[in-house]
Amino acid sequence: MITLQLTPVQYDIVKAAVAAYSDGLMKALEPNVQTITVTKGNASATVEIPTRPWEVDAPYGLKKDGTPKACPGRKTTKVVRKARA
Repeated sequence: MITLQLTPVQYDIVKAAVAAYSDGLMKALEPNVQTITVTKGNASATVEIPTRPWEVDAPYGLKKDGTPKACPGRKTTKVVRKARA
């Protein structure tokens, strides 16, 4: 255990920093889904849209041009090669 001797001003600064860190952490852990409900007459439909679609569509990140990156590793071959004897 570490004991620090702080002035009241220093204590307020540390307390504010911990509160800001905690708020940012809790905001990052919240589900990022936007719910939209459309009704027409008696029918209604509800759709959940992710607010950060790049996390869903691009699990390996995005390139500079905005397209998703491919998964790392060796590329798969699409054409079967015939063995030469």
